[in-house]
Order: sequence, then C-alpha cells, then structure tokens
Amino acid sequence: MGNSDDVVIRLSRSKALSLFEWAQRFMERGNPQFTHPADAIVVDTLATELEWALPEVFTDEYPALLTSSRAAVVNEYGKLAILPDGSNWLHKLSYQDVQ
Repeated sequence: MGNSDDVVIRLSRSKALSLFEWAQRFMERGNPQFTHPADAIVVDTLATELEWALPEVFTDEYPALLTSSRAAVVNEYGKLAILPDGSNWLHKLSYQDVQ
C-alpha cells in the first residue's frame, strides 16, 4: 500500500497504453516528439490529473518545492546503476530550462 506522500492517477487502459508507448519511445530515443495525436492527448490528460492532485502548484512555495522535489528524484534515481559502466541514460539527454 502507498504512503501519504503518494499521488494516485487513474487513466483508462487505452490512455495508459498510449502513454507507455510515448514514454518508452522517448526513453529509447531521447526525443519527446509526438508521433500520434493520442500522444499529446494522454500527456495533456496526465498533466490535468496531476494539476488536480497537487494543489501546491498554485502556491507561492511551488518553485522551491519543485527544486527540492527534482533534487530528491534525481538523488533517488542516481542510486540505480542501469548501464554496465555504472551510469544511467540521464547523461545522454540535453536539458533546456524553460522559464
């Protein structure tokens, strides 16, 4: 069972399959380009569901919460060695901060 910090999102099986395909393709190619209208629809649906589940996105504390949350996610994931050399695929991505 999840803890009180968990966020539960419900998607139809069709949307979940479409989201999985888009995310898997993104991870394999490092390119988030949508290749089907369903891709954009499910990402929008996910964003909307998260917006409903996370009231803190509408607070003044949101920028600080986002910064600390991102650091926590990267720290937790960084403990996983995915590739034979002990690294993971994150270093292959390029990042552009959008403000």
